[in-house]
Amino acid sequence: MKKTKDSTQPDAQANIQQLLETSTNTTHNITAPVGISDFAKQLSPNEALVLAIAHCENVAADKFNPHFKSKYFGLGDLLAEVKPVFLKYGLTIIQTSYTDEDRVSVKTEVLHHSGHRFDFKEMGIKAAGQNLQQLGSITTYLRRYSLSTLAGISADTDLDDDGDRKSTRLNSSHVKRSRMPSSA
Repeated sequence: MKKTKDSTQPDAQANIQQLLETSTNTTHNITAPVGISDFAKQLSPNEALVLAIAHCENVAADKFNPHFKSKYFGLGDLLAEVKPVFLKYGLTIIQTSYTDEDRVSVKTEVLHHSGHRFDFKEMGIKAAGQNLQQLGSITTYLRRYSLSTLAGISADTDLDDDGDRKSTRLNSSHVKRSRMPSSA
């Protein structure tokens, strides 16, 4: 059966525009309604995505995994960085999780205010025999890694808990020098 558009439903693009114009962002201390700037409205979907990725900053690795004895950043910290930057360029992020037999997957998509959708491949992992808590952890892990890969973000271990650069600097003896090929 073919679906027809209900004339009482607003156009999807107008609905997206309205949602973006009326949303607020408290993470970056913006109290006025956040809308799409005239500059962002003139960007093509590809231009908007490139600029959003270019303006995302690395996230402080302020969480500790005792099992692996390593630092990492949480999904909330990542979303706090990425969402406002993407919104500035008229983009929003959609992440959907799937289960298929013994596998858990996450698909990350980016939606442009024009309605253009960027679809990225699913990221998944085998999860047979896992309980609900473990499946939730796996889903969070996949969301974090999928989004950080998309946005070009890595854990910044040079940031302290407040997001400020640590004052310690590497001295020149710690920096490996690479050999440039000689031009012949």
